[in-house]
Amino acid sequence: MCVFCLQVIGVLLVAAGVWALTERDNDFSMLGGMFISPVVLLLIAGCIIFAIGFFGCIGALRENTCLLLIVSVKLLVLYH
Repeated sequence: MCVFCLQVIGVLLVAAGVWALTERDNDFSMLGGMFISPVVLLLIAGCIIFAIGFFGCIGALRENTCLLLIVSVKLLVLYH
C-alpha cells in the first residue's frame, strides 16, 4: 500500500509541474547553459518518485526480484 502511495504522490507532483509549466510565462532562467527552474525540479522529482513506486508495485505483484532490487537501490541512493 505504501508503494502505491508513492505512485500517487509522484503522479500528483508531475501533474502539478505540468500545470505550473503551462500556466507560467516563457521567462525561464538560464544559469551557465543549464535550465534551472523549480517547475522542472518538481517534474523531475515527480518522475523519480513515480518510477520508484511503479517498479515497487510491479516487482511486488510479479514477485520479480530484479525490479525489487532496483527499488531498493533507488531508495538507498535517494535516502543515503
